Amino acid sequence: MTAATAPGAARGRAREGASKRKELEDDHDKEH
Repeated sequence: MTAATAPGAARGRAREGASKRKELEDDHDKEH
């Protein structure tokens, strides 16, 4: 992996993690 693609991959993982976290929060809201 080159230095040019590393930031993009990290950003992609961060965005994916944020969306997963949002889904978990939505599920938690539905439980109550």
